[in-house]
Amino acid sequence: MRIERLHGWIVPVVLAVIVADVNFFLDAAVGDRADVVGVIFFVLFGIYGLQSLWTRRDPAMIVSVLGAVAATALMLLRETGVWDHGYLLPYLVFIGFVLAGRLFRGLAPAAA
Repeated sequence: MRIERLHGWIVPVVLAVIVADVNFFLDAAVGDRADVVGVIFFVLFGIYGLQSLWTRRDPAMIVSVLGAVAATALMLLRETGVWDHGYLLPYLVFIGFVLAGRLFRGLAPAAA
């Protein structure tokens, strides 16, 4: 199943901003880290991206999946306390990869 809107840049960026906001709200309201929300978002996006790449090679989606993997790694490092540079960095990395993926949009024709 291919969800076209997830292959653009607007929906992934908006979803990342919403999840970051939920993460911040839960952290402020409950006082406990809610990084699991971000990890779930990045893992689900990565799984969808890999499933989508199985049927159709899209260079922009490859870069976006790499961004989801990098953001998941940063979230897990933050959660374990190994490398904590704020809760926003993984989301910014993901958004950066999604926007960078737009540069690869026209390089290879997508086969249906």
